[in-house]
Amino acid sequence: MKKLYSTIMMLAIMGAALSFTACSSSSDDDDFGGGEDRYTSSDFTITYDGEEHSVELAEWINPIFGNGGYKKGNYFCLDNYPLNNGQIHIIFPYSKYGENVQPSFFPVGYSDFDEDATDIEFISAEFTGWDGEYTSGSAKVVKNNGKYITIKFSNYKFEVRRNGKSHKFILKGTLDFLCYLYE
Repeated sequence: MKKLYSTIMMLAIMGAALSFTACSSSSDDDDFGGGEDRYTSSDFTITYDGEEHSVELAEWINPIFGNGGYKKGNYFCLDNYPLNNGQIHIIFPYSKYGENVQPSFFPVGYSDFDEDATDIEFISAEFTGWDGEYTSGSAKVVKNNGKYITIKFSNYKFEVRRNGKSHKFILKGTLDFLCYLYE
């Protein structure tokens, strides 16, 4: 009986040790939604042609800042979840800056998205580009630790057009953009 009790206690201690290990923070948490670095709001919304859509998990819209070989310039990108029909690129174009815009270009308080991000593009699910421009609202950097750039969107509106058709978007809430391809 004493041996059985010792074995049960040892298994309980091992189980507790494993559960603590499983709950600890990992680098995966820091990259994909956990950790203290992240401030994405739970009430982020994308309004598409007048219909507001709540974003349940920011990771589903994969917010990144990078270039990834994109020829137009650096961009803030988000997949258009929950509509699942494309990507939004808020672009800082090579034609204006002549080089890659580094994450350090965006200090806390930076809010010139309307003037500096002179191109906005919506790449639809058919991989066709819709060219657009900012119309109103604001976007402001609230945190930048070099790994993530956190932006608060306040009714940030833009319109994209192609072949005589157009779509209107409004972004509201706070998002953490992973600085893709930057150390």
